[in-house]
Amino acid sequence: MKIVENTPDELILRSRPVVLLTAFWLIGCATLYLGYEMPEDPNYSREFTFAAGAFIIFFAWRALPSLTVKFDRPGEVVVRQVRRITGTTTEVAPLVSVKSAKVRSAWRQAAFLNRIMLLTTEGPASLENGFVGMRRQRIAEVINKWLARAS
Repeated sequence: MKIVENTPDELILRSRPVVLLTAFWLIGCATLYLGYEMPEDPNYSREFTFAAGAFIIFFAWRALPSLTVKFDRPGEVVVRQVRRITGTTTEVAPLVSVKSAKVRSAWRQAAFLNRIMLLTTEGPASLENGFVGMRRQRIAEVINKWLARAS
């Protein structure tokens, strides 16, 4: 996730994992093709290979979308836009409900994972879909400084 614009009126954050997404799509499609072209055998290796390719493509679709978050002071909203190959999802929340941002850490299957969370009046809301990217603490600090600025 990177900072695209940081002005007193707008803060725009964007995550576009193009290289990683392209690699997963290519590997997934190649695995699907390999599964399709394999000869049938009694061990179901053709079906397993085909299923593995489908899983890789599903993972790329689910975990690696293009994400844009816009904090808009004049409009008094926070807009979170998730773009996938199947369409765009937009979530809008009032800016006054956002109190701060923090980095949430968790242990998952012997891996330490971090994610940026927005603390709102309704409870914590995840800013990211997955755990891809770097500089989370810096981005959380930028969000908190932007929210603390006088309008």
